[in-house]
Amino acid sequence: MATALLTGGAGFIGSHLAEALLKRGDSVIIVDNFDAYYAREIKQRNLDMVRQAGDVVFVQADAGDYEAMRSLMRRHQVEMVFHEASRPGVRASLAEPLVTHHKNVDVSLHLLQAATETEVDCFVNASSSSVYGEPDSLPLNEAQCCRPLSPYGASKLSVEAYVRSFHRVYGLPSVSLRYFTVYGPRMRPDLAIFHFTRKLLDGERPVVFGDGMQKRDFTYIDDIVDANLRVIERQPWGETVNIGSGRHISVNELLDLLSAITGRAAHPVYQEKIAGDVSDTWADVDRARRLLGWQPKVRLEDGLRRYVDWYQEQRELYHRCLAHL
Repeated sequence: MATALLTGGAGFIGSHLAEALLKRGDSVIIVDNFDAYYAREIKQRNLDMVRQAGDVVFVQADAGDYEAMRSLMRRHQVEMVFHEASRPGVRASLAEPLVTHHKNVDVSLHLLQAATETEVDCFVNASSSSVYGEPDSLPLNEAQCCRPLSPYGASKLSVEAYVRSFHRVYGLPSVSLRYFTVYGPRMRPDLAIFHFTRKLLDGERPVVFGDGMQKRDFTYIDDIVDANLRVIERQPWGETVNIGSGRHISVNELLDLLSAITGRAAHPVYQEKIAGDVSDTWADVDRARRLLGWQPKVRLEDGLRRYVDWYQEQRELYHRCLAHL
């Protein structure tokens, strides 16, 4: 139906989105540089799963290489760009703020310029609930003031501003989707649900940062993919849209749910709260319903069961890749 360029397509969200585009009938070009944020073997497995859905062009490259991306877009007559590549994580951004800025802001600006010059029909930017910072009120809606606490959140807010300006000034058909704590099969090893599941099944004590009373809006990967696909049809250009479950629970409650699903008692180790970690996220998804005709479908309890089942099938791979952690 169309040709899509997908950055970060060997990662968690990107690989699921690539599968969905292939199943939709689109041609897919994945650009990924196998950033060492986590094991390359995991990303190779993700790509293997994508290839089961259809033929895909894979290019190992930096999405911020402006000349290479412009050439790639022209050569393949790319119509849609889904920008999932980034340096994720609050903790990582605290340790290396300059790296986070470069890999999120600089890379995105170069990609936006390439997409504008090649006149793509659709540019979807993956943003984050981290842009909000500490909430003044809940649930969080897109009209609220954003005051990110971490360099990661600041970088994602900066990219949103560039996406919005490229739409207004250059006419680039673009949108930013603010993801709220995405989870599901293939999720990154540094995320809480992965960590809790791994520790519980290994009979070890999971680590909780802070007192565990901080709340999160956990969003299942299938709902994230569905929102991206609806952008193609609805074309909400120039908008910024929350994509979340519309529900929030505490980290302690999450651990209780995983304990019940795995049948393993949780005896968490509480450590000092991470600087830059917000107390609460909870998405108001009214704008997504209105503009995209989208709403979350997967209940947290169901999504967690699906995830635990998947992890148990992939446990050997992750044990091997994460043996040093």
